[in-house]
Amino acid sequence: MEKLEVYDLKNPNCPTWVKNKFYGELEKIKQSNYSLKNNYIKYLKLDKMLSFNIIVNDKDRDIICFSGLQINSWPYDIARVSARHYMNKNYATRFLRKRLNWKICVIEQIKKAKEHGIDKIFFSTELMNEKIFKLQCKNSTLAINTIFPEVKIIPLNGLYDTTNNKDWQKIGQLIINDNIWDFPLERKKFKDTKKKI
Repeated sequence: MEKLEVYDLKNPNCPTWVKNKFYGELEKIKQSNYSLKNNYIKYLKLDKMLSFNIIVNDKDRDIICFSGLQINSWPYDIARVSARHYMNKNYATRFLRKRLNWKICVIEQIKKAKEHGIDKIFFSTELMNEKIFKLQCKNSTLAINTIFPEVKIIPLNGLYDTTNNKDWQKIGQLIINDNIWDFPLERKKFKDTKKKI
């Protein structure tokens, strides 16, 4: 594959051409039938991102994928990595989809969180299959460990409200140096459906 470069859209020195490519990609998403396009049109919340990492193909200057480090969205000092993750369908091979975001974007986001003294970090997904989600946490940990061997991702049981609008998602909690912390967001309560005998 051609050389890849990563840029931070929130960095004042981010090149203009990267910004133009990014907003051009958003326009393509807007015109598409992509099922999650509202995440990038209505709910991107760049003002809530401490960093927003964009991977480009340096040769063709194509946007390959992007995601951000989201903060200031909850009444707690926590941060979400891989927020608004997007993968250009032209590059969405199985290998790239699993690797690039976690080995590049999320690594940069963890570095940024550490620089700002943030150590309570998580990621969330609408992925509901328990087995696949646990595998994702395992594989993402392996990717992060290439740079940060002290980090592991623990899949939490149940669904959590990530927006205060009953937007229930699976949570992967990043644990650094075995420092366990209580995850503060509301967990969905499941009604007891057992029949009384």
